[in-house]
Amino acid sequence: MESVSVIIPTYNREHTLRIVLNSYLEQEQVKEIIFVIDGSTDNSKQYLSSIRNEKIKIRIIENEKRMGLPFSRNRGVSEAKCNLVFMGEDDVFLSQGTIVSLMNVMRQKSADIAGGRVLYMSDNESFEDTLARYNSKLGYPVDFETLDVSFGNCFTQTLEVPFLQAIALIKKSVFDEVAYDTSFNGSAYREETDFYLRCRKYGKKIFWSPAQEVYNLPPSMCKNSGQRSISPLIYELSAIKNNFKFLLRHYSYLKSEYGIKSSFSALQLHFMKQRFRRVSMSVRRRLHIQEASKYAG
Repeated sequence: MESVSVIIPTYNREHTLRIVLNSYLEQEQVKEIIFVIDGSTDNSKQYLSSIRNEKIKIRIIENEKRMGLPFSRNRGVSEAKCNLVFMGEDDVFLSQGTIVSLMNVMRQKSADIAGGRVLYMSDNESFEDTLARYNSKLGYPVDFETLDVSFGNCFTQTLEVPFLQAIALIKKSVFDEVAYDTSFNGSAYREETDFYLRCRKYGKKIFWSPAQEVYNLPPSMCKNSGQRSISPLIYELSAIKNNFKFLLRHYSYLKSEYGIKSSFSALQLHFMKQRFRRVSMSVRRRLHIQEASKYAG
């Protein structure tokens, strides 16, 4: 089996790295883990510099200033020494055997890119609780009427898909033709969807396997760091802008290749409603906390 370079961009996430790092170090076939520190001001570099592993080389690259997620992914790829690249994240915990499982999918399906289930944990939820909750969700992971996705769904077979979420195993040769677009800034929303669809336009084969899962840490562990270091309103407004850019670039292709019937405007409006609902929920949650603390005092 080939060796794998893992790439993890990170911004002020020492606290989550301490939780997830061992899950990367325990993966078979990993030769190196490249951390791209994107202008962090916490102790991420000091923590990562202290890690020693006999089998896996820890490499640290620093951007001189914060350059964003797409730039950091591209920079990590340019430094990778292996022919396979696993795109990791600083708030994602890998289940045992994730990377080897995706390597098997890649070999069996002659795939260029392979990803698995991505499960988003709720606050105060264990891994077992999260898995049980997602195992009740069935169906194809992409809704072609709305472009909503659920790559945590329970499914019975490996599927060829138009795109994945960011966590994936990718042949390094793919990056000879396609790179992450650094104009997807702010929240960086749609940077990976855009990347995958451009890969599809170049004829690359993308597969999703429900046989393996990774866990995105709960919101309370990730707030005020990473891409969410900006205010919730600015975050959602940048997501809306990025989604508009994404649809301008790919709507015709999605319509012709995947039979999307919703109009461009309907898709953008649906997305905007979702994002503003999140802002509203965030504001209500903050007000509730403030009210509760007032009475507690």
